[in-house]
Amino acid sequence: MAELDKRGSIYSDRPRLEMGGELVGYKDTLVLTPYGPRFRRFRKHFARHLGTPTIMNQHNQLVEYETRQFLRRTLANVANLNSNLRKLAGGIIMRLTYGYKVQEGDDPFVTLIEGANDNLSAAIVPGAFLVDFFPALKRLPEWLPGMGFLNLAREWAKVTQNMIEVPYNYTKQQIVSDPL
Repeated sequence: MAELDKRGSIYSDRPRLEMGGELVGYKDTLVLTPYGPRFRRFRKHFARHLGTPTIMNQHNQLVEYETRQFLRRTLANVANLNSNLRKLAGGIIMRLTYGYKVQEGDDPFVTLIEGANDNLSAAIVPGAFLVDFFPALKRLPEWLPGMGFLNLAREWAKVTQNMIEVPYNYTKQQIVSDPL
């Protein structure tokens, strides 16, 4: 057991999910990035921007604002609690990550991210896709019976890529069009 404690990083890793990670593209996000230099770089950047109480205190005003918005939306319509919670989390994340203020009602970025996350949730259900048990299936031709998951994975991969690229490109456009 001492060996595992001492060298745990050598013997452990995140699961390799063929459908959700490899085919749908979540292997390129922090959620399913394997341990290694890239993961450590991600974690280092997160820690630098969110990892200390001093830094988190700088974001209190934003968190309080989004929380008040959440409470206002929930008081107006208690039945939408789950949607309001997602918008609360999305509002904080989008503002911290991209400087984007989530719109009232249906926000296109929140909708995009929720769609990608719904796809991931479906893709990682144990036993939902045989390719998770038999990775070689992803190399077979799509026209074979039972290979419909490849088309589904391609559609979901586009949504995942859009989840990554669309908010980023929007922010780049905002920076270029509105210099200080």
